[in-house]
Amino acid sequence: MTGVLTDTKPGSEQLATLRVLLVEDDPAFVDFFSTSLKATTNSVDLTVASRLSSALSALTDGQYDAVLLDLNLPDSEGLLTLRRVAASAPEMPIVVLTGLDDEGQSQEALRLGAEDWLTKESPEPALVVRAIRYAVERKRLTTSLVRLQKLEAVGRRAGSVAHEFNNVLTAIVGNAAFAESTTDAGARANALREIQHAAMRGALLTRQLLGVSRPRVTSPAVADVRTVAATVERLFQVVLPRRIALRVEPMAALRVAIAPEHLEQILLNLILNARDAISGQGTISITALRDRAPAAIDDVPVDRNASWGRVEVHDTGHGIPVAELPHIFESFFTTKGMSGSGLGLTISKDLIEHAGGRIRAESLPGEGATLIVHLREVAQDGS
Repeated sequence: MTGVLTDTKPGSEQLATLRVLLVEDDPAFVDFFSTSLKATTNSVDLTVASRLSSALSALTDGQYDAVLLDLNLPDSEGLLTLRRVAASAPEMPIVVLTGLDDEGQSQEALRLGAEDWLTKESPEPALVVRAIRYAVERKRLTTSLVRLQKLEAVGRRAGSVAHEFNNVLTAIVGNAAFAESTTDAGARANALREIQHAAMRGALLTRQLLGVSRPRVTSPAVADVRTVAATVERLFQVVLPRRIALRVEPMAALRVAIAPEHLEQILLNLILNARDAISGQGTISITALRDRAPAAIDDVPVDRNASWGRVEVHDTGHGIPVAELPHIFESFFTTKGMSGSGLGLTISKDLIEHAGGRIRAESLPGEGATLIVHLREVAQDGS
């Protein structure tokens, strides 16, 4: 059920009109709430969706200021509903509707990104509208702050990258001049190889900067894992220190629901973190396989009816300290001081969850770490 309810009653307070998507499958509640709302204010345009699928379509096709969300719908239940709406519209303020006995779930919803929660028992429209306006403003301020912090991180990283790019260009120019002047075929071949290596280092630096600025989707959201892994392997083979071996294990012919450039960026971030965790000789391995639906991650259920793939990046480094493990996906959390932006794993998590997937880490101090990415499998026919 979808529709737009708009009140244009004259003489009311001049407030900016809120475009609100109400996601609710109880017709009695919808009728009560919309009628009460029209009697209270003319500053809300209300669109109603009774299923998660229609809500996601509405968010794709329309412009809204906020979502008023019931977590239990005919096609989705509990916190998974919140996860899917937040993944579909990550900058959208969400206010959760809940029953009187759901305070525990409501608190968890706030932890997962909801701006507020309201009970469904006889809600006061004025209170609801005020809560939505506060949620919109909080989300705007939070988003602005995060963007400023990202710009600061990009600025710090840009200084380092400029120095590294200078080294890349020096290597290219120097070896090109040498290759042009020498008559020794073997020396010329070595110089050309150094040019190729330097160009690959430059390509990797560019991809790192694109990752911090959040890459745009320029291709269909279906990635062939083998193809992406081969691209990443070519990039890193000439960039990793000789003491670190990169190994791409035999993997299933797996197509997953994510844009190829996003999967590439995720693997780049995970391998860079693995590289930094290895202080001496070590190995980084990438593998992928079909898998059963993952268990609930962070106590949030996943779609157990879908086919899933699992991509793993494992390193033989020093491992992740137990105290740090719960924080590694948090924005700006880093153990690298000024040399790290603290955004690599956060960006990876955002990209994965936007695609409907999950990421988790397994590690024991001194025994390396494994980052495990769960993504929905896409059949050859695209289903």
